[in-house]
Amino acid sequence: MPDTANLTDSEVEDLLLQLGRAGRITLPAELRPRLVYELLDEGMSVDEVADIVKGVGPQTAEALKDQYLDGVPAELASLYTQGTRR
Repeated sequence: MPDTANLTDSEVEDLLLQLGRAGRITLPAELRPRLVYELLDEGMSVDEVADIVKGVGPQTAEALKDQYLDGVPAELASLYTQGTRR
């Protein structure tokens, strides 16, 4: 496994190709934001991202999309979402 903090664009593209073949892929947590950002760049919806990336549900995908749109770099993005109080 490559050093996930320093993946090249080529390595990310290879992961995207694996997604096309596997349909769903499990990644180390520190790599998930980078891949989610790439999938959002490709025009995928939050629901599509959540379906493809194992360990990223709809809430996490939405939180990552918000961070992406706010300009937070993928390597600084958080996978954790705040729970709602009822």
